[in-house]
Amino acid sequence: MSIVTDILVRSATGRPIAVVEVKNPQDLSLPVATTIRRDMISHGLLADVPYFLLVSQDQGYLWMGSQTENTDDYPPITLPMRSVVKRYLPVADSNDRLRGSELELVVIQWLRDLAESRDKLDDEPERLLASSGFLDAIRRAAVIPEFHV
Repeated sequence: MSIVTDILVRSATGRPIAVVEVKNPQDLSLPVATTIRRDMISHGLLADVPYFLLVSQDQGYLWMGSQTENTDDYPPITLPMRSVVKRYLPVADSNDRLRGSELELVVIQWLRDLAESRDKLDDEPERLLASSGFLDAIRRAAVIPEFHV
């Protein structure tokens, strides 16, 4: 059975660094995000991947380390995502919900810019990603949309 992840970040040697899922409900809460992560773990998707990033246009959640560890023991870093969306879609109305494909394109470009160090790193999401080691881990990595595992 093939599982599709929204985005895979892979090192130059082909090693998976991060699985990224893009979901855009009105309020992506931590309990909902945790359920999505647990479902992915139950399907074996995150077993050997150091980072899991789940993003909406409002919030992002970054888990680090062993993906099979208890979420309650290792809570994710919460990332504000509105500034990222505004940066890549400056004409978008912040009250409108983006379609999944629109948000996915924003996230893909953002991750590619971060991997190539082309994005400014003084906004809160990037500062939090830098402090977690995520930015160093994805330097010069490939960002691959709709990856089949």
